[in-house]
Amino acid sequence: MKQLIVALTIALCACASLNRTSTAPDDSAIRDEARAYLNSDGFDTVDVAVDRGVVTLKGHLASNTYREKAVSDAEKANGVRRVINKIEVP
Repeated sequence: MKQLIVALTIALCACASLNRTSTAPDDSAIRDEARAYLNSDGFDTVDVAVDRGVVTLKGHLASNTYREKAVSDAEKANGVRRVINKIEVP
């Protein structure tokens, strides 16, 4: 009986970790979601690239306030690990 409980516990843990791995969004899904947040705030000129959950923003915006808001928008996307901000401000 004890062996059965141990085996079931191991199986449940393995299934739980597999489930977490398979539900992580891929880079294209992260990019699309980040792009949607940016577009909703009118930042449609900002370029978005994603590599293994790291989002890179490039482009030009009118102020540091907009630059910070763009980063905040990108961070909202599910699966983002980090945002690299290369947006230029005059």
